[in-house]
This record gives sequence, structure tokens and C-alpha cells, in this order.
Amino acid sequence: MSVDKNALRGDPLGNKAEGFTESHAPVRPGFAPAPRPRKPLQIDVDFAATLSQKLRALWDQKRTSAHALPLASSFDPLELRQWEDNLLVVGTQRGFENRPRFTAIKLGRCLLEYFGSDLSRTLLPPQHTPKLASGHDMLPVLQLLEAAYRSKGARDGQFTGIAKNGTLLRTDILVLPLSVTGHQADRFLVLIYADEAENDGPD
Repeated sequence: MSVDKNALRGDPLGNKAEGFTESHAPVRPGFAPAPRPRKPLQIDVDFAATLSQKLRALWDQKRTSAHALPLASSFDPLELRQWEDNLLVVGTQRGFENRPRFTAIKLGRCLLEYFGSDLSRTLLPPQHTPKLASGHDMLPVLQLLEAAYRSKGARDGQFTGIAKNGTLLRTDILVLPLSVTGHQADRFLVLIYADEAENDGPD
């Protein structure tokens, strides 16, 4: 790149030096700096994944060994406050053919609308009849509950379905088994987040 010699005759403040003769010769442009973004970059945050990971990390901290279940009594309601609106607490008992039956103990505020009814202190339907009276399909929750019960480990999944208003819902479910007795999975934290799914199909 060539430099106009007359440009070197000015002082740093931009005043013209003595004996300076202004030149009208065109100056070849240099390279402009890259433009800065006017607004900060917008980063999409998956709040369901973020909050689920935080609760799972807390569950891991409560375990006394790699294969031990956290005690239900080790969870303080205050430390679960940020999840409580989307939290379903479930207990279990032995049913026919040694299959577990699950009972809803406590239901978060947001889940009342999601399920369309208050499930607190009610027996959840078995897997072969997973529909609630409200018409909501409980099968994904039941499948993850039974898997967590048998494995004594955390289970999660993401499902899509149709809401009552006809919109497509994406539902994220995390099931964390706990123990009341210290020997078996007999209490569960079920974290559920539902949001409208993006429809990528043709209009």
C-alpha cells in the first residue's frame, strides 16, 4: 500500500505544518477495522437442560458412594425451591407380579396445568392404561419411573406430544430415585418441563 508523503507533514493533532501544500491527489484507502456488533450476540439458553443438570448434580452430591442412593431425608425443601413448581414427588409400593405401583405425593404448581388435574396423594395409572382422567398420557413418566426403580439410577428423556389446545409440546423429564429406608428406591423426584416445540414442517 502506498503512503501519501504530504500526509506525513501534519502534526499529531491534525494541524498542517509550515510550508505544507495541500494535494488533491486521490489517497488509496487502507483496510478498515472489522465492524463491532451493535448489540450483544443472542445466545439461546435451554433452561430445561440447565435446571435438570443442576438438580442431577445436587442428587449426585447427596450420594455416599457411586452405587448408593441419596436418602430422601437429606433433601431440604429450601434447597429444592428453584425446582418445586415443576417437581413431582412420587412414592412406590409393590404391586401384582412384583411390579411397582407409583403414588403421587406432591405436585408442583406448573404441573397442575400440565396434567390438567391435581394428582397429589393419588395412585398413578399402570403402564397398560396410562391415560389420566384428564386424557393426558402418563406413559413417558411411568416408563422412566420404572427404569429408575429397577436400575437405582437417574433416568431422563425428551418427548413430544399434542397439548389439549392442539399445539405441539416438547417435554423434558428427569427421574431421580431416592431411598427412605436406605436400601431400595422407594421415593422419586420427577422434574418435568414442557414448552411449545418448534414445528419445522411445511406450513
